[in-house]
Amino acid sequence: MSARRPKLHLASITTAVAVALAAALLAPAADGAGFAGQNGKIAFDRDGVIYTVSQNGSGQTQLTNGGSTDSGPAWSPDGTKIAFHSNRDGNLEIYKMNADGTGVTRVTNNAAADFNPTWSPDGTKIAFISNRTGPQQVWVMNFDGSNPTALTNVTTLPDNPEWSPDGTRVAFNTEGAPGEDIYTIKVDGTGLTNIAPSPSDDVYPTWSPNDATIAFLSNRDTHSDHLEVYKVPADGGTAVRLTFNNFAGGYGLAWSPDGQSLAVAFQPNGIGKVGATSGSYTSVSDVVGAFESAPDWQPLPANYPRVKSATPWYIPLVPAMAACTTPNTAHKDLFSSSCDPPAQSSSYLTVGTPDFNLQPAKSVNSLKLQAYCRGGALNEPPPCSTTLGDQLDGKVTLSLTDVRCTGASGTNCAGGALSDFVGSVEVRATARITDQDSYGAGSATIVDLPLNFGANCVATSDTTIGSTCLTITTLETVMGGNAIVEGARSTWHFDDFRVYDGGADGSATTAAGNTLFLWGGLFFP
Repeated sequence: MSARRPKLHLASITTAVAVALAAALLAPAADGAGFAGQNGKIAFDRDGVIYTVSQNGSGQTQLTNGGSTDSGPAWSPDGTKIAFHSNRDGNLEIYKMNADGTGVTRVTNNAAADFNPTWSPDGTKIAFISNRTGPQQVWVMNFDGSNPTALTNVTTLPDNPEWSPDGTRVAFNTEGAPGEDIYTIKVDGTGLTNIAPSPSDDVYPTWSPNDATIAFLSNRDTHSDHLEVYKVPADGGTAVRLTFNNFAGGYGLAWSPDGQSLAVAFQPNGIGKVGATSGSYTSVSDVVGAFESAPDWQPLPANYPRVKSATPWYIPLVPAMAACTTPNTAHKDLFSSSCDPPAQSSSYLTVGTPDFNLQPAKSVNSLKLQAYCRGGALNEPPPCSTTLGDQLDGKVTLSLTDVRCTGASGTNCAGGALSDFVGSVEVRATARITDQDSYGAGSATIVDLPLNFGANCVATSDTTIGSTCLTITTLETVMGGNAIVEGARSTWHFDDFRVYDGGADGSATTAAGNTLFLWGGLFFP
């Protein structure tokens, strides 16, 4: 079956032939390590050039210059470096570079072919494939290339190694009749285990972040070039088919650090994403006429604090009062200077208060924000991971009652002072968002952004209560775009939410002259 995908068979050919083969064909597709953490970018090989792309297909970036055959990208466990193999110096060697493509450093340097690297989870070692002492085997070296040692001694040409997240084992596939199999071996060279025996081709093993499962590509049910994604317990057992795509061929597989997805290279479909539970397929990169392979997923260390839960957030709103700047009395118990009489901040709106304006006290005002799934399964709770597509959002509900005019103001206060206000109000706040959806950085705090939205106020038929102002919207509607991303946890901090009146013309959309009406507070009856 080797004709269906480019590979390097190095058991009985000279180094010169190996170099020629690497230059003529794409370098062998390999998936690197997938360690526990949060999802960053996907690195992959396009026609012998290494690229990165975000999991939604945006931000594609070329990292290597294309003057050689570069492939097999493998992210370091901290997500800051990429190991890869290249023939840029005459034969296949292991290199490493920074996540942005800078700082390329040669790691191995010998006449043999060294390729398909994978990092140990502590970042101190790299496993790779080499034929430096005969038929290709899995080798292990320090991350700087020192102390190379053969890990395997088998006759079936191991390939595509991947280190287990707990650091105790390395998985790989073998080549040979009647098919290719997935094995694991302990890092001391013992415990060689065929975890899913089959006469078919099983290739590109990748560990789940919790070490429990190994996914791989296989044609065990199709018996053709069509490879599908399967999962099997890491200690061995019955393989379960995950996809039914019937794509032409498979050229790499990598589990996402959060365990929710698998990056996969199918041809002619390029790089895609498969749900680790659902098996659903989404295209990430598909350039017509290009050959894309060897995906690996960047782990992002958790570098900002999180809480277990902080939703919903309910904010009672009370009338805003002007600060006391010219005291003329003092609070009798706090012994603090104070101003008499108090001055309401809004020049245009108020609420009913019997001892102030002889109207009943019926004002109940609040703002509620909560994380929610705006589609998918009924009552599905966040993080909305059981439903395909972008479902996670923040629901915003503003509810104001008994909103009255302080005086006559055109058509918005047709009934005169203390009548129902029929204009609009506006909520203003500033959002400071820290999440894991920034290019290159992963976790980052964005520059503070305004969070503003309005609400229309409608008169009521009840003469004892003023207008009602109600709006129900979402943070993504207000902020625009995909502001909240599943799998990229986020913390939103807001400064004080404030509700402004509509000014003299009663319209919040004309901001000039609008004054502060309500803000977050607490009332003691």
